[in-house]
Amino acid sequence: MCLWLLIVCALQWYMVEADYDVILEDVDCSQVNEEYIKTCDFELNYDSTYGASLNSYMEIIKSFPEDVKLIADVFTVRMGEYSVDLGLHIETNFCEIISDSNSIALPMIKAINFDSLDNCPPAPGVYQGEDYVIDSMDGLPPSFPNGHYLVNMSLLNKDTTLVHFDIYVRIY
Repeated sequence: MCLWLLIVCALQWYMVEADYDVILEDVDCSQVNEEYIKTCDFELNYDSTYGASLNSYMEIIKSFPEDVKLIADVFTVRMGEYSVDLGLHIETNFCEIISDSNSIALPMIKAINFDSLDNCPPAPGVYQGEDYVIDSMDGLPPSFPNGHYLVNMSLLNKDTTLVHFDIYVRIY
């Protein structure tokens, strides 16, 4: 009986959810549709306390279509290249993602201040954030392997890409 209790206690200790740190390493707007977006800039400020804080600036000049989709995939490194698809894939309506507090897209949505939208999709205007520090648990599962990751995220309308983000993070 004591052995059984010891095994149960050990399993519970092993399965405890641990906090982990997520550090932004780089964010880039690698593709911008100039019909919809005039400017898309990200700047990382490295800090010994938080690792990195992000300043973002996006100027939308034309309303996004109602049916704009968000597509995101996560890759990890193999032999120095982000080539291993982890199978974490999102493909859904952009406005649904904004209201989902469990989405892996949540940190970028917060960084650009899309989470404060009254109406969705975003109207023309300037969306910016200053000194955004990613909360390690925002939109991520309770446990995640250490490593370097690339999140490819695009806003699309049918076959037209409105903007594409490359987000590089390190988890430890």
